[in-house]
Amino acid sequence: MIRKSKTLCICGGHRSSPAPARLFIFFCPVFATVFFCLWAACNSVLPTTPHRVDCSGRNDIDAACNAIVRINAGIAPHTAARTQRASTIANGGSGLPTLKLKDRQHISLLPSKPFSSVKPVEVTGDARQNYNPHPQNLSTVTTLSSSSPWRNDAQKGASNIQSRRPPTQDETYVDSSEEVDRIIRDLRRPLSMEKKSEIAPFNSKAGMDCKGKHIFIYDLPSKFNLDLLDRCLKLLPWQNMCEFFSNSGMGRILATSQTDKTSSRILVPSGVWYETHQYALEVLFHERLKHYKCLTTSPELANLYYIPYYGGMDVLRWLFVQNVSSAQLDELGLELIRWLERQPTWRRKEGLDHVLVLGKVTWDFRRLPSTRTMWGSSLLLQDEMQNLTKLLIERQPWHENDVGVPHPTFFHPRHDKDIRAWQDHIGKEKRNHLVSFAGQPRPQQRESIRSHLIRQCMSSVEMIGSSSDSACHFMDCGRDRCLHPNTTMNLFIHSEFCMQPPGDSPTRRSIFDSLIGGCIPVLFDPYSAYYQYPWHLPSKPESYSVYIPAEGVRNGKVNVINELRKIPVSVRQKMRHRIIYDIMPGLVYARPDARLKKIDDAFLVSLRGLFARASERLMRRGQVLKDREGIGYDTA
Repeated sequence: MIRKSKTLCICGGHRSSPAPARLFIFFCPVFATVFFCLWAACNSVLPTTPHRVDCSGRNDIDAACNAIVRINAGIAPHTAARTQRASTIANGGSGLPTLKLKDRQHISLLPSKPFSSVKPVEVTGDARQNYNPHPQNLSTVTTLSSSSPWRNDAQKGASNIQSRRPPTQDETYVDSSEEVDRIIRDLRRPLSMEKKSEIAPFNSKAGMDCKGKHIFIYDLPSKFNLDLLDRCLKLLPWQNMCEFFSNSGMGRILATSQTDKTSSRILVPSGVWYETHQYALEVLFHERLKHYKCLTTSPELANLYYIPYYGGMDVLRWLFVQNVSSAQLDELGLELIRWLERQPTWRRKEGLDHVLVLGKVTWDFRRLPSTRTMWGSSLLLQDEMQNLTKLLIERQPWHENDVGVPHPTFFHPRHDKDIRAWQDHIGKEKRNHLVSFAGQPRPQQRESIRSHLIRQCMSSVEMIGSSSDSACHFMDCGRDRCLHPNTTMNLFIHSEFCMQPPGDSPTRRSIFDSLIGGCIPVLFDPYSAYYQYPWHLPSKPESYSVYIPAEGVRNGKVNVINELRKIPVSVRQKMRHRIIYDIMPGLVYARPDARLKKIDDAFLVSLRGLFARASERLMRRGQVLKDREGIGYDTA
C-alpha cells in the first residue's frame, strides 16, 4: 500500500517526489518480490501445486522440493523421448522413460535414512544356522529413494490425503510406511497364503461348489476388447504383436520334441511352453474366465462382475503416436465409465463387487489430467474407478483397491501332472551358477544399480576363471534374447540365486520367470514384490527371497556375490523347496481349457482372493448402512 506522504516510505512516496525518489518507487515492488522469494526459499514456502514447482538444479534442497510436490502425484513421471522408449522396449524393456532431475514435479519423497541404515548381515560361525537374509520387520525398510519414478504417495479418490498439507520428511515416513503395511495386510487378510494348505483347491469337488462363486461377464461393445486386439499389427511400430496374442493370449507354442534336444532338455513337459508376452494378461484372464464353471448369464445371480476391457492395449496403441492428445488417450476409458454407469448392477453396489484386469503397470493409467506429458491414460484417477478392484501386474502401493497379480510367464500347464513334471525336472537340475542376472544396464537412470551388479558379476567370473561352475553369469537381454523361454529358463534352472533389480518400474517379469525356474530371487527394492502380490506370494519374504538394500550396492559398500556366498546351503535348499513345491504352482497361468484338480494356478488364486475380498467389503458396507440408517442390507 502506498502512503501519501512527502517523505519516502518503504514502497511509495509523494507524487511530487524528485526523480531519484520516483525511481525508487518504481523498483520497490521488484525488490519486495525478490525479498519475498528469498524468504520463501529459506522457509520452504513453496507453491503447493505440484506442476508449478521446478526442482531442477537444486541438489541442496532436492529433498524439501520433492516433499512439497508429493500431493496429487498419481503417476510415475515419464519424460524421455518416445524414441528412447521405443528403443528400450525393442530391447526387452517396458519402455517407461528415464527420470531426469528437472522432471521431479510428480515425485513423492520417502526418507532414505531407515533404508540405508539396514546393513547386510554378517554371517560367521554358528550364526549361519540362524541366518535370516531379511530384516525382521519390513516396515523398517519401506523407504525409497526420492528420485525414482514410482515413489508416489498419491491417493486419487482419497480426499483425506489430497486435502492435507505436504508432509515433512519424518511425517512421510510414519504415514507412508505404516499405511503401505496396513494396506498390504488388509489385502492379504481375506486370503492368507499360510492357510492355503487348509483350504480345498478351487477346482476340487469340495472347493468347486458354485454357491457364492458365480461370475457375470459384461457384454461390452467390441471396441473395448476385440477391436483393440485386432489392432495387434499396429500396437507397436517396430513389432507385430499378433503372434504374441494368438492362442488365447499365450502366443506361439514352442516345439519341444525330441528332435529339438535343447528345448526338450530345458522345457519340460512338451506342449505347455509358449512365447507369451508380458502384456498378455488381459487376454489370458478373459479367455480363461470363459471356461470358468460357475459363469452365469443372469446378473442378479452373480457374486462378482468382470469388465472385459483391454485397457493395456488401449494405452499401448497411443504410446508411440506423435501429437496425441489427452482426449484421445482418455476417450475409450471415459466411454467405458459412462457405459458402466448405465448398468443397474454397477449402481446397486457402487462397483464394490466389480473387477477390472489391466495388463500393464498401474502408472500407465494414472496420468494427471493437468500434466503436459502424454504417456498413458488417467483412467484409474477417475472417481468412478475407485471402488472396483483392479488386478494389475504392478499395483500402486498406496491404493487399497489395486491388487498385484503375477506377470504372465512362458509356462501354461494343462493338468496337474504338467506342473508335477516341471517340479520334478527343476528340482533335480544342477545349479552351476551361484547367482545370475538377465537384463541390460540402465546408464541413463541415475538411481539404477544394474551397472553395478553387472560389474560385480563380470568381476566374479574373471576371478573364477573359465570354469563352468562360475560364481555369477550375466546374460545380456539385447536383441530380444530374453523374450525366448529357451535362453531365460536355461539360465534360471541352473542358478541358485537370480538378481532382480528394478528396471523401468519396481517390478519385473523376470522375478516370476526365476521363481518358475526354482531360482531364489535377490531383490533390492521392497516394492518389487513384497508390497505387490498379497495373494500369490507369502507374507514372509525370507522364505523365498533375499533382500539387499540398493543403497549399499550403489555406494560400493556391498558386494552381492560375496553376501550370497554366506548363505548356508541348507538355507538355500529350504528356500528353493518352498519356491518349487509351494509357491510356483500359484504363479503360472494354466491354459484356458486346463483341467486342474488339486492345484490352484495364478488365475484360481486370484478368483479366490476376489470372492473373499468382495464378500468382506460388501459385509462391511452393509454394516455401515445398517449403523447409519438402522436397516439391513442384502449382500447377496
